[in-house]
Amino acid sequence: MTLAFPLALAEFWDLLPISTVALDCAPQIESSGTGAGQQLTRELAPALWRGTVTLGRITPAEAADAMALVDLARQSGASFLACDLTRPYPLLDPDGAVLGTAAVTVQSIGATRRDLRLTGLPPNYQLRRGDLVGVTWGASPLRYGLHRIVVASSADATGLTGWCEVAPALSSALTTGAAASLARPPVMAMMVPGSVRAGTLRRGLVEGAAFDFIQTLR
Repeated sequence: MTLAFPLALAEFWDLLPISTVALDCAPQIESSGTGAGQQLTRELAPALWRGTVTLGRITPAEAADAMALVDLARQSGASFLACDLTRPYPLLDPDGAVLGTAAVTVQSIGATRRDLRLTGLPPNYQLRRGDLVGVTWGASPLRYGLHRIVVASSADATGLTGWCEVAPALSSALTTGAAASLARPPVMAMMVPGSVRAGTLRRGLVEGAAFDFIQTLR
């Protein structure tokens, strides 16, 4: 069977013996100074999530299994879904049991693209600063956005939240009605070329296997 890109969480990410993951979303901006001492900034491109994955100390057989997946994911044109392992669910629903199978969607988007309201949540569901929200839009390809809540909000009795400020800003292509995810929200990513480290065999175990990845919107 040939796997389709992007590789689903269950087909790649969940199968890796991950020891550590560092995930960050830094804005792509340039700055310059004026003669009056004013600092000016300009966004060059949308902020993209970037990460580094390190695999645990594993047996040679486990390393061969993991590296076969890595080999597939680092091919030209390949992509995969990744999620944050430190905050996979909202803070006050740490295993997603309350959220369950709720069909959450984007109800409103603020004019600055930094605020949104979600609907379809369980009544009185709580969202806190640091919770992650994933959104999807478009088709062929389906696009993925991942955003961290900066200003917390709560759903009312109908499952509609107040305004939640998020970072980074929402894509200009995202529209109301788009699907939203709070349970292991994914980002679509690709391997950074040349970043794969195969690891070293030491005392019968392989250690130091790692790779870097960056969000891709296509």
